[in-house]
Amino acid sequence: MSRTMRDTGVEAIGSLSWGTHFCQFYQDKQDLIAILVPYFAAGLEQNEFCMWVTSEPLRVEEAKGALAKAVGTLDPYLGTGQIEVLEYSQWYTSTGKFEPDRVMQGWVGKLVAAQQRGFEGLRLSGNTFWLEESAWQEFAEYEAAVDRVIGQYPMLAICTYHLARCGAVEILEVMSSHAFALIKRGDTWQVIESAERKQAQEALAQANQRLLAAERARAELAEKMVLEISHRTKNNLMLLSGVLEMAALEEPEGSPARRVLRDAINRVAALVAVHEGMYRGSSGQVELLDLLRRIAEMVTGALAERELELSVTGDEVLVSSRSASSLSVVANELITNAIKHGGPDGEGKAHAVIRLSRKEGRLALGIWNSGKPVASDFDVSTQKGLGLTIAQVVVEKQMQGRFSLHAHEGGTLAEIVLDEDALKP
Repeated sequence: MSRTMRDTGVEAIGSLSWGTHFCQFYQDKQDLIAILVPYFAAGLEQNEFCMWVTSEPLRVEEAKGALAKAVGTLDPYLGTGQIEVLEYSQWYTSTGKFEPDRVMQGWVGKLVAAQQRGFEGLRLSGNTFWLEESAWQEFAEYEAAVDRVIGQYPMLAICTYHLARCGAVEILEVMSSHAFALIKRGDTWQVIESAERKQAQEALAQANQRLLAAERARAELAEKMVLEISHRTKNNLMLLSGVLEMAALEEPEGSPARRVLRDAINRVAALVAVHEGMYRGSSGQVELLDLLRRIAEMVTGALAERELELSVTGDEVLVSSRSASSLSVVANELITNAIKHGGPDGEGKAHAVIRLSRKEGRLALGIWNSGKPVASDFDVSTQKGLGLTIAQVVVEKQMQGRFSLHAHEGGTLAEIVLDEDALKP
C-alpha cells in the first residue's frame, strides 16, 4: 500500500500516512466537535469516503449540524454518498451485540465500495461511549486487531474515548493499541505516544541504522573488489596488447592478417583506457564525461587511418565505478562503430558527436555518426552488428536502461537512457 500522506485537518497532528490508527480522549461534546469536525472536513475536501459512527454525548443530528457549519452544507456530500453519519447501534451492535469480525469486515467492505466509486480511501471515526464494562476486554482485543490490520489499507481511523469511563489501566491499554493519543491540556490539544510504542519505534530506527551501515560496508567492499579486478584486467590487457603488436609486425604490411591484428590491438587499447578510467576513479566515483573523452581519444588514436571530426560535450556526471565500467564497455563499442562506419559507406571523412545530458532524474547518452544508416533491426549474427548487440545487452539487461537506434538520412543516432539514481556512487 502506498504511504501517501493525508492532511488530517487537525492542527495538533498535521498530515499522516494512510494506515494510521489513533485515538482521542475527550471530556464533552465540544471536545469531539473540536477534533472530528476539521478531521472529516479535510477528508471530504480530499475526495475520501467518510464514516462517522456517533454515540453520546454527540449524536447524529448534532454531528451533522456541526460539520455542515464547517463545510457550508452537507447536502452535496450526502447526495453523492461521500459521507455516512450513523448511530453506534447501526454499526457496532446492529445485530443486537458487538461482533468484532463482522465490524472489521464491514470497514474493509466500505473501503472497497468507496474505491469502486472513485474515492481515494476511507476516513472513519467511532465513539466508544456505548461500551459496557463487560464488553471492554473484547473491544480492546478488537482495537489491537484493527491496529495490526489497518496499515495494509488506505484508511485513517480515530477512536474516541470518554475520560470519565476510562481508568488508568484502560487508558494504558487503549494507548498500546493506537499509534498515539490526543489529550487536551488546558486549551491545547497534545499528541501523546505510549512508552512501549515509542521504545519499539526507537528500536526499529536503530535496527535500520545498523542495516544501512552494513549495506554501506558491503558496497565499499564490492567497490574495492571491482577496482582490484579492473586493475588486474588492465595489466593483463597490456600484456596481450604487446603480444598482438609483435604478431602484427611479423605479418606483411596491408595483409588481411595484419589488418585483423591491428583491429584487435585497437580494441584492446580501448579496453585498457576503460580500466585505466576505473582505476583513476578509485574513490568509488568516476566523472563520466571525462571518461568518455578518454575512451574517444583512445579509440580515435587506434583508428588513426580514418579522417575524423569528433566532439564530446555535455553535463558532468559522477557515477559509481561499477556503473562507469558497464558504460565504458557500451561507449567503446558505440564510439568504435561511429568512427569505423562514419562517412559515405564507411569511407572518407567520418563525423561523430557524443552528447551526455541529464533531465528529470534521467541520464541520456547520444552517439551520432554520419554515413550509411544502420538498420534498427541489426543482425546479431553478423560481425557488423555484434558490437551494437553487446551495447544493447549491457544497457537493457545489466543496467535496466533503454537502448535505441534512430536511422536518418544523415547517419545514425545511438541513444541510451538510464535512471541517474541507479548510477550514483
